[in-house]
Amino acid sequence: MKKIFAGVSLILCLIWFFYFRPLALGGPATYIIVSGVSMEPTFHSGDLVILHRQAEYQIGDVVAYTVKGAGNVIHRIVGGDRNGYITRGDNKNGADPWTPAAEQVLGRQFLHLPKAGLVILQLRQPHYLAALVLLAGLSVWEDDHPRSRRRDYRRKAMTTAQNDPRAIPRTKEAARPAVEALAPPNWAGPLLYLALLLAALALALGFFAFRAPLAVSEEQEVLKLEHQMRFDYTVRTARSELYPQGQVVPVGGESQSVFTRLVDSILVTYSYQLAGLQAGDLTVELIPTLRVLSGDQVLHTRPLGDPLVYQGDELTGQVELDLDEIQAWVAGLEELAGYSLNSYVLEVVPEVRVQGSAAGQEASGDFAPAFSLRVNQTQITLDGELERAESRSVTQTATRANRLSLAGLSMPVQQARSLSLWGGIPALVIAAVCAGMLYLGWGLSQTGKLLARYRGKVVTVTAVEDAAGPVIHVAGMAELARLAEKEGALILHQAQGDGRHLFFLPAGVATYVYSPGDGEEA
Repeated sequence: MKKIFAGVSLILCLIWFFYFRPLALGGPATYIIVSGVSMEPTFHSGDLVILHRQAEYQIGDVVAYTVKGAGNVIHRIVGGDRNGYITRGDNKNGADPWTPAAEQVLGRQFLHLPKAGLVILQLRQPHYLAALVLLAGLSVWEDDHPRSRRRDYRRKAMTTAQNDPRAIPRTKEAARPAVEALAPPNWAGPLLYLALLLAALALALGFFAFRAPLAVSEEQEVLKLEHQMRFDYTVRTARSELYPQGQVVPVGGESQSVFTRLVDSILVTYSYQLAGLQAGDLTVELIPTLRVLSGDQVLHTRPLGDPLVYQGDELTGQVELDLDEIQAWVAGLEELAGYSLNSYVLEVVPEVRVQGSAAGQEASGDFAPAFSLRVNQTQITLDGELERAESRSVTQTATRANRLSLAGLSMPVQQARSLSLWGGIPALVIAAVCAGMLYLGWGLSQTGKLLARYRGKVVTVTAVEDAAGPVIHVAGMAELARLAEKEGALILHQAQGDGRHLFFLPAGVATYVYSPGDGEEA
């Protein structure tokens, strides 16, 4: 039985080593005792949460990290990436002011044990520590107790019985095969350990499989619309040594400046395309708009033409800005407001509006890129960024079978649960049968069962000296075992040549004997 306990202990140690070893010891686990109400109802104060360190984390993961001056924070990731995650408590409306990077995160939730943290906190109290010390002392006292000394005596007696030439002669009699036939089959022991190992693995698999949900919900992209807009411009100027062509066009995608007093008008062209469009019923409308801004304040907004309807290929339009007209309007605004605008910004904004459905999903949205011109009394600076793009995804919630990943292996949770049951239960049955054969004598004769049941209390010998004193026959093996316990001695077993088996106990001036044929077994 000690070997079984040792095997189970080894398996438990391996599970602890790979799954519950703290970070300080080179393991993956971090232990957090929840304090506060920021994560309710997911966690409550006093709960114990075990986390595992990961290379990176996903939105929705519950993680913990350390904040200088605030201790450990355990909240849920709601945004960001491995360079800086945005976290928030389930019971809070706003995000946390800290954005820990992946290497700063202590780990992701692995196991949640409600109120287990309270037990740990209690065990830290002095009176509980004193109780543990007292129990340890009692265990030491137990080792020195007469009963313990009696066990030591029995071990010594066994050694003596095995090595004393008078008790166990070197000659082997014909009865030896009959003794060996009483033992369980040789395969029972190895099969027991193998079955226990498989049962422990099945138990560990079931532990994780039954904690994980069978299915998970996730957002799946069903439609992706890509808005693409390209701008172009031509600045019409008076011919001069500065502008011999009488115009200025984009060069190398960089911003350009022209002198304000030399500009007659500016022609802005835009080309819009909707990529990723799937079959459906979509209405795409483009409205060219002019905005005048001073700083961040919009001073004026007006349409530059009639709305254009997208036909599914490419939509192109252009607007011409009369600079004299715009400057006259700005001068009127300055007079009205009583102050002078040293500079202002003109924005040509083709406003795209999408409505309808595609791929069976609503696909509405807006796209409003701006081509900007910064105007002051001497120069006009034109935007050098001429291409704009924006993607919009339409998602729907879908449910899929959850998968369990352990030790580099991945399988559906349902399969893992079935494997843990259909593997663990037969393994336990096999282990029970083997243990019964080894320690209860299942499948053995009457005498074999006695040897199995009283294992460690009986020594089989091939020959003994003549019994000293009277021979007293007892009614059952239980009585003989009680006498041996009282005497602190071992029971001797001998196979007779006629097939009978004797169990006897030399005790002082008498020898107590029991034969399975003498009376009722106990």
